[in-house]
Amino acid sequence: MNLPKTPRRTTPAFGFSYLERALKDCLRKREFGLVDKQNVVDFFGQLEPQPSCVFCGTKKGVNRWDHFVAVMDYGSTVAGNMVLSCASCDDSKGRRPYEEWMRGTAAMSPTTQGVSDVEDRIRWIKKYIAEFGYVRAEEEHGLIESEVRRRAAVRSELAKLEKEVKSLVEDYRKRTGNR
Repeated sequence: MNLPKTPRRTTPAFGFSYLERALKDCLRKREFGLVDKQNVVDFFGQLEPQPSCVFCGTKKGVNRWDHFVAVMDYGSTVAGNMVLSCASCDDSKGRRPYEEWMRGTAAMSPTTQGVSDVEDRIRWIKKYIAEFGYVRAEEEHGLIESEVRRRAAVRSELAKLEKEVKSLVEDYRKRTGNR
């Protein structure tokens, strides 16, 4: 009998990485409404009928919006940085630069999937980014000096809290033998 995999343990590092992502996401421009989404669909509709994954071209399971520049790398949720993606491509790409990933040998990259028009797709993506004028913002873009200091203080407190949580978990594991 094939049973599903046991869920992975949620670690403190995983939880705190989500807090960092939330902080970065909330301190970035987010302007991606219905009109913006339709503009993206229309732009790539010139390449192939929509909805399809910009990376591999599949029309099956295209149910995600992917950031070219990941939120964790200070990407914004705006036209020019957002494209339709299938789950396989979105999960495989992660934070990798899209060109490197598309041409690379990572599991489920367009190259390893056997997508024949990877270079054409990369050209369309570059055209799309230029069309919408997307430029990756620096970490402190849009923040005033007092906000930069507050963010640094929050990160310092989170680092202390993460260390304390990890210590608690380790102490519990040593005491109980529960791994």
